[in-house]
Amino acid sequence: MITEDDEFERLEREQKMRLDSTRERTTMKDLNYFQAWPRATVDKYAAESHVRLLENEIALQQLREDLKLAQNEIRRLIWESSK
Repeated sequence: MITEDDEFERLEREQKMRLDSTRERTTMKDLNYFQAWPRATVDKYAAESHVRLLENEIALQQLREDLKLAQNEIRRLIWESSK
């Protein structure tokens, strides 16, 4: 059974292979322009980037919630210690 981690590693390997082959076909200056990339590469890069952005947003939201909980706990402890 393929896990999410296995799929992510596979996509990373494919991306590295594509990047390596792109470097062979283009100059370093061209790498900065998506026009120099094959359409399939741009589409896959966009999809992978979108997934990473969503994952980062979820992680960021969790960190914000953790921060709120920690701040509330600190306030509670300060309040209790001041009594």
